[in-house]
Amino acid sequence: MQNFNQKYLMLFASPYTIENENGTKNEGVSAYFLMDDNLKDRTDEEAAARGQAVHGIKPTKMNLPFSAVPELKAVPGLYEVTLKMVSKRVEVRGEKVEIPSMQAVGIKFINSVELKPGLTEADVNAGNKKT
Repeated sequence: MQNFNQKYLMLFASPYTIENENGTKNEGVSAYFLMDDNLKDRTDEEAAARGQAVHGIKPTKMNLPFSAVPELKAVPGLYEVTLKMVSKRVEVRGEKVEIPSMQAVGIKFINSVELKPGLTEADVNAGNKKT
């Protein structure tokens, strides 16, 4: 399957290395993103259908490969995230099934973003760079 790129606003990043009892290492970057580069307020339509008032953009957690560490130039920041479709084996009602899932395989720094009250979509698109 083909990889694709999407712009996301990274809010948090924490590289990790976990060494297992058998000496193998599990390395990566735990990151939280707004899954969009558009900060305009919006209503969650599914929640609205249930009578709930939910607004805004919910952050999403992703694990990045450890090779992404050199690209962590500024957080919060705008990044292009490379994603690929993978199959994951999960248990559903006692049965193991394969489900498609998106996996982050790399990132590329675009520019830094200063989050502040009243930040608009135009601010993000203009770069809002720190100097």
